[in-house]
Amino acid sequence: MLLAGVLVSLALAVAGSPGVIEFAERHPPSACTAPSGRPGDCLLASRCPGGPANRSRDTCGYVHPNFLFCCERRPPVAAPVTRAPSVTVSAPVTRAPSVTVSALSADCGRGGKTTRRRRNIALNIFGGRSSMRESWPWAVLLGARQADGSIKWLCGGTLLSKRHVLTAAHCRQFVPLDQLVVRVGEHDLSTTADGEHQDLAVSRADQHPDYRASHNDMMVLHLATPAKLGDSVQPICLPEPKAKFVNKTAYVVGWGQLRALDKNSQPETLQEALVKVIATEPCEAFYRENIPQYSTRFPRGFGGRVLCATSEEDACQGDSGGPLQVQGSDGRWRLAGVVLEGVGCGNPEFPGLYTRVTSYLEWIKAVLGGA
Repeated sequence: MLLAGVLVSLALAVAGSPGVIEFAERHPPSACTAPSGRPGDCLLASRCPGGPANRSRDTCGYVHPNFLFCCERRPPVAAPVTRAPSVTVSAPVTRAPSVTVSALSADCGRGGKTTRRRRNIALNIFGGRSSMRESWPWAVLLGARQADGSIKWLCGGTLLSKRHVLTAAHCRQFVPLDQLVVRVGEHDLSTTADGEHQDLAVSRADQHPDYRASHNDMMVLHLATPAKLGDSVQPICLPEPKAKFVNKTAYVVGWGQLRALDKNSQPETLQEALVKVIATEPCEAFYRENIPQYSTRFPRGFGGRVLCATSEEDACQGDSGGPLQVQGSDGRWRLAGVVLEGVGCGNPEFPGLYTRVTSYLEWIKAVLGGA
């Protein structure tokens, strides 16, 4: 939150300088998506029509020495046109009138503060690091309540709306519905001083109808009571149907083991790892040739429904069902994949596998729409 405050202060200071009009003329605004979900333009803070309430809290660009913010487009008024007659408004309005975000919330995908601050990396998740609080407010834990009232954590998941969580179908592990627990707003499992989390019951679990082995390993959980949204609890955005993620960097997050096959290496704080999405075809070929269980786990092959990502940082046991997320040009985060499986943790020879979310958008939206 401190970093955001510094950025806003800097932007306001720059915007008050006498060269604002000249800056606007030299740097035409680029299209973005405003906090309301409507089309916007990347502008200096002082140029935002409607004032601070109409401006994104995060920056959407930087042209030295100015920070830019996403401002919702408003119908032109006389004053700006006569004050700067050489600046036309037709291009920004018609350039991307249909810009929308594949979101279930007008303010989805706000998070990921860690990507805006360079820090020393401690080896966690598997070769990753501990995240900052509120960096990934859609990351959730899925667990099973035990007879003594304690919770055994099984997997991760992603908040799609205040009533829905997306995770892997194999995470349920025959746990009765009335024992499933979703925890939102968590960061450090060892303390409550990091903020109040919410433990929510599950009223319904919709497993993909064609789930088999590792194929179509997808499940939507319906929360019995809606999550209370705030800085530490926010939904992620769904990707555009035709989104391509190959060669893009992505983050995978979770509370899974830090070392393969070591149950005592469970971290207390949410971990994050930076990975790169790679082409699926050579990845699948390598699994087919080197893993005897491939034909059993994927009886119909990847079928275009799996993403591969590689790095010495990686997901590990306990991270299943968690998010693989990519940041869009508008600064919002999209859910690219759901943690599926891999060989070991951080094994550079075997990329991590993720269920490709774009392949299931129609099913996901149908399930959520019928809730």
